[in-house]
Amino acid sequence: MEKSITAILIKAEERKESDYLVRLFSAEGIVVAVLRGVRKAGAKMKFAAQPMAFCVYELTGNKFPVVTGASQIEDFSSVCADMIQFTCCMIMLEAADYSSAAVDCAESFLSLLKSIKTIIYSSVDARLAATKFLQKLLYMSGLFRPERKKGPVVDAQSLSAAIAASYLDELPGLVADNELINAALKLNLAMFERFFSCKINSGRFFS
Repeated sequence: MEKSITAILIKAEERKESDYLVRLFSAEGIVVAVLRGVRKAGAKMKFAAQPMAFCVYELTGNKFPVVTGASQIEDFSSVCADMIQFTCCMIMLEAADYSSAAVDCAESFLSLLKSIKTIIYSSVDARLAATKFLQKLLYMSGLFRPERKKGPVVDAQSLSAAIAASYLDELPGLVADNELINAALKLNLAMFERFFSCKINSGRFFS
């Protein structure tokens, strides 16, 4: 079987001497594929195995298809220069992976891309954007409906409610200190992990 998918790379694991086993997330869901030889010096598709690589991947095979080609759509590597932004994007990638069987992947995929671009190209705090994405996945799954309420932000719960009631481009208008923003993110991480019975490893950065 040969096919091409527009996908973002969620995770790459070393396989054999120079290969990666990669998890790709697209509007169709999760695809596990093999990227051969990309750990060798000078490998042509090394870019396609990087965190958050956003490409059109050409695949051949069935159970574990082999990536035979890749064309980059957009370069998100600049996010790696900021540890908070990078970690928040990794949190969103993990969350998209864990929730893929419970949500509409086409909608989740578009929301993930929009959230990553918002973090990179706007003034929105990455932690607020990540919190908003977690809330959206919980809502889409039907497992939990975050409280939506705009009002005075006095604690993690009220900030979480204000985030849920705001659009992405409205998040810069929320006023809260770093401690409160971290607390709201951790609150939503805990809810996501509880309802999806998982552990978001990237969330340890904010512990």
